[in-house]
Amino acid sequence: MSTDMELSLYEAAASSGVTIADRREPVSKHVQAGVRLHYLDWGNEGKPWMLCVHGSAQNAHMWDFTALAFCDRYHIVAVDQRGHGESFKPDTGYDF
Repeated sequence: MSTDMELSLYEAAASSGVTIADRREPVSKHVQAGVRLHYLDWGNEGKPWMLCVHGSAQNAHMWDFTALAFCDRYHIVAVDQRGHGESFKPDTGYDF
């Protein structure tokens, strides 16, 4: 376990009551789709896809607990939308 103030993803999920289906780690990837977008690929080839898209001021990691609970049954991909997380952010138009 980490320090009292810092939990691993698995410790935080378990302490929040999440049933962890598989202790896998996502792979950080990028795709060029007009702009460079970042996504987390939780893998699981041959399973149905689950695309997780965040809202507002979030990023792909908001789906980490969900991915831990379902990654044994789905190929989960969580995207950082344009201007969020590690995806391309234009100079203007994405400030509050």
